[in-house]
Amino acid sequence: MAGESDEQKPESVPGGSQPQSPPSVPPWTGSQLQFIVMQPVSLVTLFVLLILYYPMYEMKLVTTGAGLELLIRGLVITAINVVLFLVLSFAINRVLLPGDDQRKPLRWTLLAIVGGLSLFFFFLPVLQILVLGPASIGNVGSLVTP
Repeated sequence: MAGESDEQKPESVPGGSQPQSPPSVPPWTGSQLQFIVMQPVSLVTLFVLLILYYPMYEMKLVTTGAGLELLIRGLVITAINVVLFLVLSFAINRVLLPGDDQRKPLRWTLLAIVGGLSLFFFFLPVLQILVLGPASIGNVGSLVTP
């Protein structure tokens, strides 16, 4: 068959236009962004409220070296939490597309596990730093001084 090429031509869609690409999927859903943004916002809100209601107690975190170290560690833990959650939820959203009804239970289960681990390993330790950190600084100070 002279004149025919071995290349396959893409099939055109009725109307003469090119085939449509699949719809774009956003990297994160609104609920995922709300979940991860509300964690640092709630920690900052709690810190401000504790400073307003218990200024002498909470200022130990800002005025002592051990308190500043705890605050810096809390900021680092929070930053790791945000980055890790966004990366893992992005990967889950790419592998298990949000519109896929057959794999929706698996997707939600994986996201619930990632969210639970995020709360347990990252949010709760920073919450403990804010609430119990000043008391631990006071306890350590009383043990060191004779």
